Amino acid sequence: MPPKVGLKDKSHTISNQLEIQRKKRKREDNDIPNVKMMRTNDGKAVQTNSDTEDGRTLFVRNLSIDNEIQTLKDLFKQFGEIEYVLIVRNQQTQRPTGSAFIRFKDVAQARVALHKCLVTAQNSGSKEGLTINGRTLVVCPAVSRDRIAEVIESQQQGSSYGGKKKAKETDPRNLYLAREGSILPNTPAAKGMVALDWQLRNKVESKKRQKLANIQDTFVSTTRLCVHNIPFFMTDDAFRLMCLNAAKAGKQLEAQKEKSKQTKQIRGRTMQQKLQNDNDEQDSTSDDEINQQIDDVRVSIKQAIIVREKVNSEGGGIGRSKGFAFVEFNEHEDALACLRMLNNNPDALDLYVDYRHKVELAKVIDDLHKPNNEDKSNKKENQQMERDEDWQEEDEMNDFDGRQ
Repeated sequence: MPPKVGLKDKSHTISNQLEIQRKKRKREDNDIPNVKMMRTNDGKAVQTNSDTEDGRTLFVRNLSIDNEIQTLKDLFKQFGEIEYVLIVRNQQTQRPTGSAFIRFKDVAQARVALHKCLVTAQNSGSKEGLTINGRTLVVCPAVSRDRIAEVIESQQQGSSYGGKKKAKETDPRNLYLAREGSILPNTPAAKGMVALDWQLRNKVESKKRQKLANIQDTFVSTTRLCVHNIPFFMTDDAFRLMCLNAAKAGKQLEAQKEKSKQTKQIRGRTMQQKLQNDNDEQDSTSDDEINQQIDDVRVSIKQAIIVREKVNSEGGGIGRSKGFAFVEFNEHEDALACLRMLNNNPDALDLYVDYRHKVELAKVIDDLHKPNNEDKSNKKENQQMERDEDWQEEDEMNDFDGRQ
């Protein structure tokens, strides 16, 4: 029997809830760990399977990978007393997957929280609701392992962008990455943005959604980025250096956060435990090693190219920049770090303090058919930022692939 959802209309089953949430999912439901017994970060053992059967446990998606347990507790405690919060981690890497379990003391409290999230999502189209760091949370009842297959089958009826897809247990198109770089209104990230920024972002987002929905061979690259709104005078070398610095700074920031956590653990030791060490040299050495690892962060770029206008063979030289470029990293974590440092950041580099770098994961066309050769007139682009209206990302992406 599916758990009750606590809505006045009893016809709202878990299938109805999944349909409401489907367009906003970040990952497939198979992110739920395949274990019967788990431990929270404070060491408390919990039985996830049995806990899903009484309706007191909720499953939360679209979390940032650096969300803390206390942050979730502070957000959901408005609905009632929380028994525990469990961050879901990858079994191999032990890294957060962007989802979590939240268990309330009372089933009525869980129903109130679920009802609040579902009604808000249905009425506002996910523009408002429970958010953390600008991300709108996707909440549904936790499902036991016995019903995972049924949930996945129901979820496979449609994709996150409205297109039909074949029944698969994985997401080969990497659609869960499509939300990276998106900024919602009335969030901290949206403060200071001018109307023109919103116009350009909405235009890019609309094109991305249409391509992912209408072209089933389109997928989201894990290593390539498309950077919009770069200065016209920027060279390929300067663009490459900017991306290298951004990725390195992003990885160093993550390393600093990890160091801070380790430092708190060291300070939490009792005096008796500290006295068992040969002075404090061991801790000092550990800090030095961590600092060295932070300084030695390495980032490698496969290629970085600014898209330019084509020039006549007689004229020579290079064409005028179109204001956007592509960069491909060797590692996914490098691309993600670069995206998060550059996106909507007016202080990415002091040299370009007056520019905002619109970054999104580049869409790569995996089509075996060759594109039709059509005559394209050489149109002069407006000197203002309206030049972005005529972006030809697919054609430029093909040129970008051909330069490998």
